Amino acid sequence: MTPQLSPRELAPGAGGDDLDQIKNFEALIGQDKIDEVEPLVLGYLNDHPNSWRARYIQGYVLFRMRKIGDSIRELAKSLELNADNPEAHKILAKDFVVIGKWDYAQTELQQAERLKPESAEIHYSLGEVYSGRDMLKQAKSEFTAAIQYDPSYFEAYNALGFTEESLGDDTAALAAYKKAMQIAKQKGSKFDAPNINVSEYYNRLNQPEPALEYARRAIALNSKSDLGYYQMARAYQAQGEWDRAAEALRNAISLNPSSAQYYYVLSQVYRSLGKQPESLAALKSFQELKHAEELLEDKMRENR
Repeated sequence: MTPQLSPRELAPGAGGDDLDQIKNFEALIGQDKIDEVEPLVLGYLNDHPNSWRARYIQGYVLFRMRKIGDSIRELAKSLELNADNPEAHKILAKDFVVIGKWDYAQTELQQAERLKPESAEIHYSLGEVYSGRDMLKQAKSEFTAAIQYDPSYFEAYNALGFTEESLGDDTAALAAYKKAMQIAKQKGSKFDAPNINVSEYYNRLNQPEPALEYARRAIALNSKSDLGYYQMARAYQAQGEWDRAAEALRNAISLNPSSAQYYYVLSQVYRSLGKQPESLAALKSFQELKHAEELLEDKMRENR
């Protein structure tokens, strides 16, 4: 996701910018040299404090550096100087998603969509926000629009599948997931999410054999897929394969030790294996992680 300004936005003589410098910043970001860009843009802003282009690029760089508050400040300044930059609205929305301000993110993405209705990425991002707010019909509409503008957008097909499943249309969900798999394979992508979602679907229906098949596919695509191992563990659990379930859960935890849910299920599996001390240890880890999550949520609420 490299920030790029359109030829119209890079028209000569607008705002007194050095457009060669602006293009150089974009090129460095395209090479993922984020740390190099920030001091250069700061120096540029000393000479061009009213450059909406530079403030937008700085806001993007700060977003990539996870300096969310600073990114919001720079993007807000950029939009004060030029409210018609859809990319600034889009990145500002991503900042708001990080801090849980879903309503603000929705507003920014609606502005971005108004300014750039042909952007599949903006439709997809707005669909994600609607999904996060349980506005499923609106989310479906946006994911569908993203696919219409970019028929090869496999992430949008996967998100559409998840939305269809949430709306209760399992047939449409499976079709969308499989389309996502097909396109991702054609593109040579290691995108494992649709396989995980289909595995979870079959686990929900208590059909462990197909659940295992898709979990294995996910892991084959991405050996670090903790969710793939988790769905595998659930399928083994349904089959009463307790040792295999425990091994899969240990793999999931090694990849993502901060997931409380993994420890909770592992405690159940160890209990079924008659390993009471191990079960109690896993349960203790679950309780500690849940407590930490609650403290973090309280802190985020205070900050908001």
